[in-house]
Parts: sequence; C-alpha cells; structure tokens
Amino acid sequence: VLNAPDLTVVWEGKDAKEWISDLKFSPDGNALAVGSHDNNIYLYNTSPEWGLRATLEGHNSYITHLDFTADGAALRSTCGAYELLYFETATGQQNPGGASELKDVAWATWTVPLGWPVQGIWPPLADGTDVN
Repeated sequence: VLNAPDLTVVWEGKDAKEWISDLKFSPDGNALAVGSHDNNIYLYNTSPEWGLRATLEGHNSYITHLDFTADGAALRSTCGAYELLYFETATGQQNPGGASELKDVAWATWTVPLGWPVQGIWPPLADGTDVN
C-alpha cells in the first residue's frame, strides 16, 4: 500500500498465495479486503496499525468481486464458481444466512454480479460468463 502524495510504501503484505483479483477498503477506511486467486479473502486492519485481521475461507474458486455493507459490518464476495458468500467483518466468520439476513441492507458498493436485485438478468440456458 502506497502513500498517495509521495508514493512511499505504507505497508506491504504477502499473505495471498496467488495473484490478487479484487480489493476494497471498508467505508470507514479501517479495513481492507483483498480477494485472491488462491480462493481466499484477506481482511486487514488499516488503523491504528496495519495487520491481518482474518483470512476468509469458503469459496471453491478464485475471488472475483468484493463489497462491504455501508456500515462495514459485513462483506460479500463472488468467485469463479459463481458462489455468493457473506462474511462478518468483526470475526471473519462466514454467514451462511447472509443472503436472506442482508437482502435489505445498504451496500457501500455493488460490484458482485449476483444477488437479489439482479435475479433474472440471465436469459434461459445462459451461464455466469454472459454477465460480468
């Protein structure tokens, strides 16, 4: 991570075993989620000190998209196997009921191609590669 004004290195992490496919800062800037092609998401604290908070596991393929809730309490992610998973950012634990529990929650961004508002976007017999 670089300091924008002078491009000095603020922090460097080497936790992912394969290349990085997506990253997002939490809305308050206190966390950074990093999605990797090793099927994991690495959640880092950014304040007061940088460091790994949790490794979010559960996907069966490489991470494609990440989004935080507007309050930063939850994270959702999609992968190359078209799974949509939800995680609690405080603990790093997967929330299996997240799709229902968080369906009406405000999201800071919407980059995942799966979810309640985009149901039915694919025509019959299409697969996930038709929409990105």
